Amino acid sequence: MHETFYRTDRLAPKSSKIVLTVHDLIAEKFYPEDAVIQARAIAIQRADHLICISENTKRDVIELLGVEPHKISVIYHGCSLGTAQNQAQETTALQQPYILYVGDRFGYKNFGRLLEAFATSKTLKKDFKLVCFGGFPNFGSELAAAKDLGLPEGALLQVFGDDVLLESFYRGASAFVYPSLYEGFGIPLLEAMALDCPVVCSNTSCLPEVAGEAAELFNPLDRDSITDALETVVYSSVRSQDLIQRGRERAALFSWDRCAEQTRNVYLSLV
Repeated sequence: MHETFYRTDRLAPKSSKIVLTVHDLIAEKFYPEDAVIQARAIAIQRADHLICISENTKRDVIELLGVEPHKISVIYHGCSLGTAQNQAQETTALQQPYILYVGDRFGYKNFGRLLEAFATSKTLKKDFKLVCFGGFPNFGSELAAAKDLGLPEGALLQVFGDDVLLESFYRGASAFVYPSLYEGFGIPLLEAMALDCPVVCSNTSCLPEVAGEAAELFNPLDRDSITDALETVVYSSVRSQDLIQRGRERAALFSWDRCAEQTRNVYLSLV
């Protein structure tokens, strides 16, 4: 049985082997009061084999939860955007160049420091908008922070939509920025690379592992490092095109078919 979440009680028959996927240990690192921690520890100890979605997550599981390495397989995710079956037909309504951010913005996502880095650059805030796609719908605190930082009205935008619209925003962006302090994998990196959007991201956790040499990396704790990395990409067509080419090649290394085949091999190894 491949358990789908962290349960304290066993659902599988006693004769069955149990596989569990560990996506990340964000709670253990950032939210020590989270109730999922105890349930996850119990489920992990019960499992016969674990699948981790990055080498970084595997290291965390070994170091923080004491799991033996031989019980863990690393199987990377794939990416669905940019496939022949899901080509974007929409175009964005934005006329001004923009930098794209995708997903939630709280806590370890480090959005506040990104906003500071964007706002303190005289050129970035003049030449680009910062577009946030998706995430928590209440955008008031972000807009208030942008105003306090001196950003003009309309420089920070939030957009919602389906995958078709998301693809169009990736394709139209001058860069995709990912300032997170920690991720289990980081699918938006692959989405951006598959859609010819230059990637600028943190040098922490699994992000360098996934991005390889197809991203401009920065220290997410250093505002100036974020600013410098963004400016390096958006003001250099040579660097931007280099990252686009590297990104295509890097994204091609990850697929859901490969993920499924490797997961099947884990099952077969237990029967």
